[in-house]
Amino acid sequence: MKCRYCGSTHVVKNGRVRGKQQYLCRACGHQFLEGDAPPRMKHEVKVIATAIDLFFEGLSTRKIRRQLMKIFGIKVSHVTIWRWIIKFSQLAGELLLELTPELSGRWQADETMLPCRDGKGLLKWVWQIMDEETRWLVALHISENRDAKEAIALFKKGLKFAKAKPKVVITDGLWAYGKAYRKVLWSRYKARRPKYMKFAGLGSGMTNRIERLHGTLKDKTKPLRGFKKMWSMEAILTGWMVHYNLVRPHGALNGRTPGMVANVDIEPSWEFIIREATYRHYRPPS
Repeated sequence: MKCRYCGSTHVVKNGRVRGKQQYLCRACGHQFLEGDAPPRMKHEVKVIATAIDLFFEGLSTRKIRRQLMKIFGIKVSHVTIWRWIIKFSQLAGELLLELTPELSGRWQADETMLPCRDGKGLLKWVWQIMDEETRWLVALHISENRDAKEAIALFKKGLKFAKAKPKVVITDGLWAYGKAYRKVLWSRYKARRPKYMKFAGLGSGMTNRIERLHGTLKDKTKPLRGFKKMWSMEAILTGWMVHYNLVRPHGALNGRTPGMVANVDIEPSWEFIIREATYRHYRPPS
């Protein structure tokens, strides 16, 4: 028996709750019930993982509820499924930030719009950076505006996730990218300065991969019929980033995930990701 929170084997029995054996971890002090459910959760990991995977493959929460009844014989409300998605998308996002993918260093950056009724207007800008060779989604940023401030925030996130400067940055003709490049990536030393390639106008083909990614994102979020709150939009798009990088096989990568191509040691399944993210989240500091 291992602790569900920290993975320690220093676990002892500690009474029974609702007919189930309760355990106490001597290492971290947490108590948990027998079974395979994540900490403070009723249902097993495989049930939650199936629901999250179906969601990011394009099913609505109500359709997922029906599928869980068919597969597992479990009655779960669509609200509970939504809470699972939010909770474990955020946890998995923290796990994603800890990874160090081996990237090609050729960034494609672009922005698109998604509906969100929170704040000003009905649409929000979604900025993304993709590594050209591995298809790894390096960074994602949401904003109200489409200006240099937001492009700068995107490039800073890109450095934070990639943990290294790119070799080449490819964008469309939006002026904000040029300012962001000079602010975040430019160096007076040529050896440290990424090459910046800007292609204005439609049909250049140089940013086709990131533009195709926008289409995939819109297809997957279509069942939501728009977001209601910015915080839920950020959580869902974080989960989408995890799903795209680590779970979803890519046709152009011969059925592999971007994580596999980038040599990330993560099993391509939400079940594994939930276990790993939960363990890292609850693990006591050494």
